[in-house]
Amino acid sequence: MFVCGVAAQNAYEMLNEIIETGFCKTNFILSAGFGETAHGKQLEVNLRNKLKEKVQQVTFDTEIIPNEQYPLLNGANTLGYMWKDMINSVFVNQNKSSSTDASNQLIETSQSNIALLCQSGAFMISRISDMANKCSPIFSMSVGNQIDMSNVDFLEWLLQDDSYEQFIRKSGCNPADYEKLKELDQQKKTLMVYAMYIEGLNATDGARLIRLI
Repeated sequence: MFVCGVAAQNAYEMLNEIIETGFCKTNFILSAGFGETAHGKQLEVNLRNKLKEKVQQVTFDTEIIPNEQYPLLNGANTLGYMWKDMINSVFVNQNKSSSTDASNQLIETSQSNIALLCQSGAFMISRISDMANKCSPIFSMSVGNQIDMSNVDFLEWLLQDDSYEQFIRKSGCNPADYEKLKELDQQKKTLMVYAMYIEGLNATDGARLIRLI
């Protein structure tokens, strides 16, 4: 995973190169200053177009290298995600939240079969803090500007209990290298509540969301 937290212009140059070269397949963009400014909006449009070109190349180019995948981007302007007992990319100090202990681990509650999907990272961490000692979501995600990955993409993935098998079959990768994904599929089966906060939808996401619901 590539985690990018530099200024928008520098982040844009790095991400352009990553999309072009395929240097990293999963990318998490903390950087603000994309959709929030006039210049940043154009950078965001450029990245969307470049990703679209890469997707078409990977999907339709018969000369492509076997198993090549286009890079996935989460962000920009996002706090990232938390999967209980596995990963926490949120950079907010734990002292500012009532939901985590001194080691920055989510405090356990009896109600944890929840996934929280938010566009706004600030909304995500404030809701988790507000729910402290009442519930502790297994998975919490913020997607920011949704340049690439969207809330609906993550909901779709959470609802798939065979994503490990699908990934291995389509990618041809060594299954032993992706045991963690298999474990995530097992945890996804325990989810009973999916909470979403969306400020805007990417093209076709509205129809996809209706079908998923």
